[in-house]
Amino acid sequence: MKTALKILAVLFVLLIVLVVGVVIFAISNINGLVKTGIEKGGTYATGSMTTVENVDVGIFGGTMSMNTLEIANPSGFTTPFFFELGSADVRADWASYNEPKIHVPRVKLSGIQVYLDKGANPSNYNTILNHIKSLEGGSGSGSGSGGTERSVLIDSLVLEDINIHVANMPGVSFAVGD
Repeated sequence: MKTALKILAVLFVLLIVLVVGVVIFAISNINGLVKTGIEKGGTYATGSMTTVENVDVGIFGGTMSMNTLEIANPSGFTTPFFFELGSADVRADWASYNEPKIHVPRVKLSGIQVYLDKGANPSNYNTILNHIKSLEGGSGSGSGSGGTERSVLIDSLVLEDINIHVANMPGVSFAVGD
């Protein structure tokens, strides 16, 4: 009986050590995990290669910054890419994360480049939109989980250095910038 209790105690301690180890590993590798999640999720959602140069998550400070997010063009287009975001800085109020309304004091997006390319039929943007639509589930209410509806309140949204380029559209040739 005492041997069984000792074995259970040792197993319990090993389980606690394993859980603590996994948490420490996840926290120490959070930037890489988030970067990989953005790249894989973006590629899956858009059907086009999505890359991020780097991500810096401040878990305890409620901050996240990201540099050079790029969504490549679908195959067959000659412009450099579909979308590029030079940098993103987000500050969130983690205390509100479990509330119905998540509070985000500031979002700043800089260096936005978009190439709208009509080189093929459909255009690069329609190709990506069609891919996103193909991933939508069947009919339903949209909430899916049946839980309470949540929203995000952003106090300050800053967009700067935005450039939109139009390419391969007969009769249309211009670039719009800030």
